[in-house]
Amino acid sequence: EINSGREPNKSGLFPEELPAFCGQLRRTCPDLPVVGLMTMGPVCKQEEEYRPFFAEVRTLLEKMRDAGGFATDTPQLSMGMSDSYHAAIREGATMVRIGHRLFAKNPADRP
Repeated sequence: EINSGREPNKSGLFPEELPAFCGQLRRTCPDLPVVGLMTMGPVCKQEEEYRPFFAEVRTLLEKMRDAGGFATDTPQLSMGMSDSYHAAIREGATMVRIGHRLFAKNPADRP
């Protein structure tokens, strides 16, 4: 998980920590396949405000993929939740986590 908002109250790697972490992971756990990256992004007021955070993680994924850092040619990019999934998809998400919108009582609040 990438802490794209660099929020101290959230877990995950800061984007700049990813290369060193991946190197350490390959040395200490060579049989553990890395198949993608994920981020949630910070809480934003407008959906478009998420895009820079998602774009940064997409760029990290592309660099890592191009360097052969994944166990697959098609790594997963898990980004976005109920309030940000449109922005996440526009920034290349292959997986989104939609929770409360799926179960919203008002159909207008569903995706």
